[in-house]
Amino acid sequence: MTTHVRYALRTLAGPWAALVVLGVDAGIATMRQAPYLGEGMWTVRWMALGLWIIWPVIAATAAVDAARLTRPGARHLPFTTRRGRTEYAWAAAWTAVPAAGAHVAVIAAGLVVGGVLEPRVGWGPIVLAVVAHCSTLVWFAALGSFVGRCVSPLLAGILAAGTAFALSYLLTNVGAATATFEVLGDQGASISQIGVTWNITHLLVQSAVLLATAGIMVMARPVQRSAIVTPGIAWVTAALVTASIVIVAPRAVAGEPLTAAPQAPDDCSGSAPVMCVYPEHRRYSGPTLAAVDALVAAARDAQYDSLVPTRVEESSRRYDAADGRGVMSLPILEPGPTDTPALVQRLLMPGWCAELSADTPPPDAYFAALESLVFTWTGLVDEPYDPMASGLTPLSPDEVERVMSAWSVCDLSAAP
Repeated sequence: MTTHVRYALRTLAGPWAALVVLGVDAGIATMRQAPYLGEGMWTVRWMALGLWIIWPVIAATAAVDAARLTRPGARHLPFTTRRGRTEYAWAAAWTAVPAAGAHVAVIAAGLVVGGVLEPRVGWGPIVLAVVAHCSTLVWFAALGSFVGRCVSPLLAGILAAGTAFALSYLLTNVGAATATFEVLGDQGASISQIGVTWNITHLLVQSAVLLATAGIMVMARPVQRSAIVTPGIAWVTAALVTASIVIVAPRAVAGEPLTAAPQAPDDCSGSAPVMCVYPEHRRYSGPTLAAVDALVAAARDAQYDSLVPTRVEESSRRYDAADGRGVMSLPILEPGPTDTPALVQRLLMPGWCAELSADTPPPDAYFAALESLVFTWTGLVDEPYDPMASGLTPLSPDEVERVMSAWSVCDLSAAP
């Protein structure tokens, strides 16, 4: 085994692509103070953000190795033995397997550092999603090997990298107005994933399509005519079959890649109000919860009792607890300082009212009242609010109560 590894490291470029994968993934993992830590699903999807950089590297490296197998001096390996196809597969595997191992290692490190013991979506979907990631690496290694067999090493690398870069846009959801199944999946997530889960069917079909077409490409051997290597019937057939499967698959798979999984936050503390956050976000919830405490205390001291909630709950992508009857909603928590005016605005917004999500915007009176309410409440804790605003004056407790009462029944045209 050691001999094989040494030989691969000495003769192939593929194994060294794993270093690029480690570098890219490490850079992605440390961006923005690593807000994904603690969320299992977000950790996996966050690490997909760098795949569009990795794919061209994998394809180009595998293409160069395949082209070197085809050039004079090494051509006897794939063309003069019955098992010639396995030489291409062997070279492609030395690109894909170390790269996949490096990618999995960084994801595993993120899960360990984040203390993910029981991911909210379960370990099954996590594993399937990681397998789907690795399947894309195998597929691009196979694609690079497929492209590189009939051209020089330099041209092979350029063609494979360019093709991979183009496919990273054509076969993903980048820029799509509606999320649908795509062979290469999505391009990751930069926001919290609490409230959604993967569509398991999409993950299974994605991995199956990628691995099946990768096998087709790897096993297709070109034809040697005299001193020239050209695509043969098998190579052309493999290209057509692969293209057909990749084009048809998105049209044959129904549903969206992510499905709603709304859950209420269950890590609660305090009283009057009770404040609940998701356990995954507890470690950086302190500044926000302290700001809520300060706002509530200031409102009570100034007799603005209508601003004081009985319960405050963190929202997610598919869950908002605000109901107009004493429950207010926190924004999705992330690391960093708390923006008090933005927090106040989120606490006040009547998210239960359909008008806020309708095609037509709410009346102007709603926005004017919201601005006045935010100005009033932030002023109670001496927080600066919009120095460019003009003509704003603090509302009286009676005016605030009048607006809040109207909003509780979704009368958004109420004026202070």
